[in-house]
Amino acid sequence: MLKKLSKKTLIIFVLISQIWFFYITLNFPNSSIIINKSLENTWYVEQINSIGNNFGLEVGDIIHKVNNSDSNNYYTIQKWRTVEQFESILIIRDGVKFEVIPTDYYHLSRFDIISFISVFFCYLVAYILYKNVYNSKAARLLSLIFVTIAIIFTSLGASTRGDTLGIIFNLTTVGLIPILFLHFLYILFKEKADTILPIRKIHIYLYYFIIITIFPQIMFYLPLSNIYEMFSIIRNIIMLYFLFSVLIIFLNLTILYLKYRKKEKYVSTLIKTIWISLLISTFPFSIFSFLPDLLSGKEWISSIYTCWFGLLFPLSFAYLLISKKLYDIEIIFRRFLFTIIISIIPSGIIVFSNELTYTNSLLNSHYIVSFIITTFILSLLLYSFEYLTTKFQRIIFPKRYYLNNALKKISQNLRSISSFHELKDITLVDIVKTMNVFGGAIIFKYNDSIETISEGDIDLNKATKMIETSEVNHDYICFEITDHEEYTSYLVLTKKKTNTVIGMEESQWINLIITYLAVNLENLYLIRKLTMKLEQLAVQIPDEKTANEFLWFRKFMFELQEKERVRIATDLHDTTMQDLFFLKRRLNALIETNDINHKHANEIKNIVSYVEIINVNLRQSCFELHPYLLQEAGLIHAIRKLIQQESEMNTFEIEFSIGDEYQIEKRNSDTKSHIFRMIQEMITNTKKHAQATKVNISLQIMNHEIQLQFEDNGIGFNEQINKEQDTLKSGMGMEQIKSRVLYLNGQFKVESSIGKGAKFWITLPNKEEKSA
Repeated sequence: MLKKLSKKTLIIFVLISQIWFFYITLNFPNSSIIINKSLENTWYVEQINSIGNNFGLEVGDIIHKVNNSDSNNYYTIQKWRTVEQFESILIIRDGVKFEVIPTDYYHLSRFDIISFISVFFCYLVAYILYKNVYNSKAARLLSLIFVTIAIIFTSLGASTRGDTLGIIFNLTTVGLIPILFLHFLYILFKEKADTILPIRKIHIYLYYFIIITIFPQIMFYLPLSNIYEMFSIIRNIIMLYFLFSVLIIFLNLTILYLKYRKKEKYVSTLIKTIWISLLISTFPFSIFSFLPDLLSGKEWISSIYTCWFGLLFPLSFAYLLISKKLYDIEIIFRRFLFTIIISIIPSGIIVFSNELTYTNSLLNSHYIVSFIITTFILSLLLYSFEYLTTKFQRIIFPKRYYLNNALKKISQNLRSISSFHELKDITLVDIVKTMNVFGGAIIFKYNDSIETISEGDIDLNKATKMIETSEVNHDYICFEITDHEEYTSYLVLTKKKTNTVIGMEESQWINLIITYLAVNLENLYLIRKLTMKLEQLAVQIPDEKTANEFLWFRKFMFELQEKERVRIATDLHDTTMQDLFFLKRRLNALIETNDINHKHANEIKNIVSYVEIINVNLRQSCFELHPYLLQEAGLIHAIRKLIQQESEMNTFEIEFSIGDEYQIEKRNSDTKSHIFRMIQEMITNTKKHAQATKVNISLQIMNHEIQLQFEDNGIGFNEQINKEQDTLKSGMGMEQIKSRVLYLNGQFKVESSIGKGAKFWITLPNKEEKSA
């Protein structure tokens, strides 16, 4: 109970003191005047700082009276060697007296405003930590550190105005900060890494020391003649104590790092993060403010400037506790150090130019401060440049933004490519559009052939000739994609439509695209090669028992074949046949003009007729590849259409008989597709090898089974020799037919001999018992 009461009393006292500090800061202007006593026992202006108002005073002015009383009796002069919280000052300059009234000057300086902003920020972070990570003792202690920093900033305004309570609070909290840091690290390592700092609980003894220093500071309220000397001694002790505490922290971290650097990766990373963050946070005011003040009695850079770095350490760990993630502080520190090195020369040029412009207007120390601040700001800008350019890339670098979006689109599209020909519609179109060229092509150079995929306006003959002969063609730009032992692939682009050279960003983009294409093409090549091997394996499975174990495999192969046939048929229909159609229209339009003679008109008509023949052949090829009538009109109609086309194109006669058409059409589409393909393959084999004049095809339902019979009167063949020669490894032929029969769980029988034609019997069950 007593403990809770004392805690509440302390909180109330701190809150009342904060209100008091705000009152002093808001009601009295901050003086930048430092005075000293002359041999004549008079007070004179020794130094004028830049942090507050000088009230028109100059170095050497004699302070004669303050508030109409002798200057020797004014308490801020006696205690702190400054003139603060006054209503009027009577000074003597060159024997002339004049009065200074502070009401003519602003009470708040720019440092006061920044301090108020920092106070608000510290309290906000402390509240967020306390509320969001309440279960963590380290987070609660870190929120206390932010509160302590906020008190330092509030007491700073009052202490610079000569307020005794403000000075006591400022000295005490500055000495308290490194102890709180050490205490925080002690708790943090116990929570995060289950380890303890080497020098255990030393922070407890350091707390006692800070409490002890408070008692002599209470004597500041007494009207003693040597208060300023006491203040200087205590101030130096606090600074020395601060540096000592920081040194202890670094010593603990170093020992702990040497212990865990090879054992625990997380702990060593955590220690490095703390070590570097603490170094950045404490180095400026320790080296440039406190240490010079202790050694020479004068700061190199005022602690008013360097104290802002003290926020970096607690802020970094506020992020760590809230996000629960470490960041690679080593990389961040190295990058920031590099930006500092880069910023040194331009910062020196800026400060030196300022000195030439405003000669003798500033002190040398101000140039040092200006140089450090300029270096820091430039370093921060350079460090943030990558983030800013990424965030506002669309505005700053529109070309790069456009290229990056195109790269994302192409890389996503590459995932869905399963064959070389899909590269045109999915990737090549985007490359040509993005690069703003007339056309482009992907060329595959094999040992004995060349395969091309093109888009836009590009002369493939010139492009392939350039690849084959390795000649330089200034109309084209060639990039090697892959260099495989069996083939080499190239990306060929025409000149840009704007007739401009390819820039650095575009070159980098193309190189990235080529990297993606190289990986993708290699995968496609392996898929193609694997598919061919699988097709060969599919037609060589030795017996029905083994075949049943590979039903899934057969299903996969048939699906691949159908997919590729549909793709080829679609390509022929959408490209070649359309091109022939437009060619035919243009030729007919040419005949109708009056500018052509009769002889040439007849030749053009012959060409039109030949184009029509090509178109008919292509239409038949498309039907063979993709028999759309299977889905639209059924199996029987598709077979009759196939027989009609084959009868018109071949020398042999085909007879087709059908029984129980309704029951046959009730079969599923997969089975009907296989039946159609088997008939198609048997007719093709007959065309190529049988030399027959007549073919009989019968499709019946007998004993609830589908029976397909195919017979020709050709030259026949020896079954054993045919099997040993492994005919038609592309997947066509008897083994391919057998593979389909086995997939449908049917039976296949063939009877043939030399000179006696061939007969095929295929029986398929009414209900399929396979599973795939």
